[in-house]
Amino acid sequence: MRVRGAVAASASLAANARETQMRLLVIALGFPHPRLQERRRLRSGRLVFGDLYFPEADHWLEIDGRGKYLSPEFSAGRTPAAIVIEEKTRENEIRREVRGFSRLEATDADHPQRVYDVLTADGLRSSKPRPRAGDPVLR
Repeated sequence: MRVRGAVAASASLAANARETQMRLLVIALGFPHPRLQERRRLRSGRLVFGDLYFPEADHWLEIDGRGKYLSPEFSAGRTPAAIVIEEKTRENEIRREVRGFSRLEATDADHPQRVYDVLTADGLRSSKPRPRAGDPVLR
């Protein structure tokens, strides 16, 4: 039964299962429904895709696992330092074009209070109060 629910909630634009988990969590926490893989051409001409984008708030959310920085599969021969610098440059460009920006690690999806705290601290509004420890957020 849980598998059917997960499949029903999945979206074809989600890059991975953690992205789907985070999307469902932010909705359950009372944040607006985000768009997946927001496509944006930055002033520099760079084309970027955002993991979750909240159009009503003009808020961009990046969800990265550590593999992005450490896995040879994603490095394309770059050092971890080069990857971090490139990602920071990308983030700076995006921040100049949106009202709000948040960054979470993929594993944060297992910690609803952390997700709530990061998003609200970064200016995204929720229609629900902060979850208490042990509260079942996703049913």
